[in-house]
Amino acid sequence: MSALMIAAAIVPRAADAQERYALVVSGVSGTEKFAASQKTWVSSLQTTLQQRLGFSTERITVLTEDSTGTAIANRDNVTRVLTSLKSRLTADDVLLVVLIGHGTFDGTVAKFNLVGPDMDSREWKAAFDGNAARLVFVDTTSSSFQFVPALSAKNRIVIAATDSAAQKYATLFPQYSSKRSMRAPRPTTTRTAGSPSGKRSPMPARL
Repeated sequence: MSALMIAAAIVPRAADAQERYALVVSGVSGTEKFAASQKTWVSSLQTTLQQRLGFSTERITVLTEDSTGTAIANRDNVTRVLTSLKSRLTADDVLLVVLIGHGTFDGTVAKFNLVGPDMDSREWKAAFDGNAARLVFVDTTSSSFQFVPALSAKNRIVIAATDSAAQKYATLFPQYSSKRSMRAPRPTTTRTAGSPSGKRSPMPARL
């Protein structure tokens, strides 16, 4: 269901004159097994965006833990990319952000694990302030539920892999969402996507 919602938001209608940008962040894996899985999921997502959804290669930014310089998945690079995009994005555009890796929740805020300092939900919210484009934010990690209330707003779709703060274990959401069909009608509600099925959130996201 989550993959279908992503497609519904980012595949333009015939009358739309929009540009589509994507930021894929593959954070700290923790083990060799997770590292291999994350590489596979990132590769699959890139293929889907380019070949099935028609994203231009130059408008897809990928940050990973094993990269170097401006391509490493750390807080500085995430904020740099999002700040740079703000100057280009318009209200007709769509920005897709996908987080792959691990997350934590301390009872107050959720965090996404990066190389070096992590970014919590409040920092992600601040990073999106001033973004004129429609935002599709997908957190495929454990403890991701708190990102839904933290980031939900008009012209946004926020998708999480868990549907409660109690779910703190690694998820298979990125594996299955990258394999599913990416075509569907345009969505009108924000949802969280748990395993195995998604669950509606009471917070609307009008696009």
